[in-house]
Amino acid sequence: MTGKFFRVFLLAFFALVARPASAQSDAPPNEIGVHFSVIRLTEFERTEPGFGGRYTYNFTSYFGIESEINFFPRERLNLLSGISNGGRKLEFIVGPKAGLRGEKIGIFGKVRPGVMRFGKVFKTVRECTRIEPTPLPEDCFVPENRFAREVGGVLEYYPTPRSLVRVDLGDTIIHTRRKSIVFSPVFTQDIPSRTDHNSQFNIGVGFRF
Repeated sequence: MTGKFFRVFLLAFFALVARPASAQSDAPPNEIGVHFSVIRLTEFERTEPGFGGRYTYNFTSYFGIESEINFFPRERLNLLSGISNGGRKLEFIVGPKAGLRGEKIGIFGKVRPGVMRFGKVFKTVRECTRIEPTPLPEDCFVPENRFAREVGGVLEYYPTPRSLVRVDLGDTIIHTRRKSIVFSPVFTQDIPSRTDHNSQFNIGVGFRF
């Protein structure tokens, strides 16, 4: 799927470059949209589906600032094994989008920092009421906010002057701080900091005004 996307991405880029400048039109300053999203979380080896919304303000036809929020509702917490996929997740990112826009097609790059909130991760530097062997009680898990940034590309199609169909493909980079998990007075596990690259795909529709 990734390879096909980038082939379409390149074809659209050359088609835009080949068009005369007079064919390019000014974009309406405001865009709102909704989309389906799926992210492959490297840390948990899980693919999580979700949905979200986006607002973009276009300063010119080629440059804008956009904010996006995504919700991934699956929890998948297995207390018997202690395996968690991080619980439900909420992603908020905001940043610039820049590229080329034609009458019917636009192609852009984007860099958007933000936060990924995980609903259930192992508690840090505090003791939970662990029972040996398992299960792990609910109080061993707490929400956690992690710094994230997304780098990727956008392909847009404009069926009408006020509507668009949009496909996003990016790498969502999530940073996790070093922490110590205290399971009992005599058992503490140190977990080093890490940076994970996670493929993310969005497809949706929008309205321009």
